[in-house]
Amino acid sequence: MNEPAPPPRVAVVLAVPTPYASPFLGKVARSGRVRLKVFYCAAREAGRDWGALDADGVDSEVLAGRGLVVRAANLTTMHLNPGATSRLAAFRPDVVVIGGYYLQGMQAAIAWCVCRRLPWILATESHGLAPRPAWARMLRRLVVGFLVRRATALQVTGILAREDLLGLGAQPADIFRFPNTPDVRRLAERARELAPRRAALRAELGLGHGPLALFVGRLVAVKGVASLLGAFSAVLGRLPDARLALVGDGPLRAELESRAERACGGRVRFFGSVAPAELARFYAAADLLVLPSLEEPWGIVVNEAMAFGLPVLASDRVGAAHDLVLPGETGYRVPAGSDREWADALVRLLSDPALRARLGARAQTVIAGWTQEAFVPAFEAAIFHALGKARKNGTANYANFANSSR
Repeated sequence: MNEPAPPPRVAVVLAVPTPYASPFLGKVARSGRVRLKVFYCAAREAGRDWGALDADGVDSEVLAGRGLVVRAANLTTMHLNPGATSRLAAFRPDVVVIGGYYLQGMQAAIAWCVCRRLPWILATESHGLAPRPAWARMLRRLVVGFLVRRATALQVTGILAREDLLGLGAQPADIFRFPNTPDVRRLAERARELAPRRAALRAELGLGHGPLALFVGRLVAVKGVASLLGAFSAVLGRLPDARLALVGDGPLRAELESRAERACGGRVRFFGSVAPAELARFYAAADLLVLPSLEEPWGIVVNEAMAFGLPVLASDRVGAAHDLVLPGETGYRVPAGSDREWADALVRLLSDPALRARLGARAQTVIAGWTQEAFVPAFEAAIFHALGKARKNGTANYANFANSSR
């Protein structure tokens, strides 16, 4: 009697552990269809306070290396991992999933796979909407387009990332969904637990009783908070009891606090970094989420807020907005950097409790389908698609994929 074929060995190279990717990869590992090992380029990302993260049973390691801050205003860090390929070689993967191309460890992993004719999957959330000079757009098209066409398969977080890859020369059949999503079921349960304490939470947080907009994110230039404050100052001329809460920290905090005090008085509160477990209190207290980013590949806070039944105002450069913020259903997309249009959108929602309730209920229904379990099959499908292509091309190391791919 034939022995069952062993599952393919899958290496995943990611920037840092996150509270949403780690649980998802744990579910992939427990499916038993692949043998998974995750390699992180760094233990944490500058400006993010996620605390200690559970590996969720996944075989993982942080690659040796160091980080260099290359764009201080946005806390952009370049991690250097000179030993990345030796650690990959020690694992002996059949296929490698690489979560981007912007870090040296990721670039080394791509080169290592290409040199060994090993199937590799490029996972990306980039969508190309960030403002760039013409030369940078041309360079991106040349370099990233080359990588996209060389990848065996591709994984994207959403609609914009898929459109970007197609524009760079990807084949539709090679693209699979790998969305960023937290455990929305757990968040919805927490929302139900906290709902009866909404008024008490407002009092505990010192947020008053007026309509409350919530921002969650780093206080860096690309998040567009300066523009948000300009818009909110105009809102206060029409809705003087409105409030804005900002959760997060960053190099621009002092400057933004000073600007808020001048333009908005005491109607804007800065709370600094908040542990993930405490963030639920802010979602439960708020009336809507605002994400005015000038550049945002995805925006996981959109998923989180919708799980709490909040409508969302997000800029048109937020990746998640094009999948989850359905205009007039779950919120509205607003042009990035347009203070006037942001002020109008804020007034529209902050002044209409019935509209907020309708959009928030629909938001919670939509996000309920974005469970991590629902996307495990798509992640696995990309792996077996890549192995199938490599076998067809005569480059697959994993001979038993046909017996375990279904």
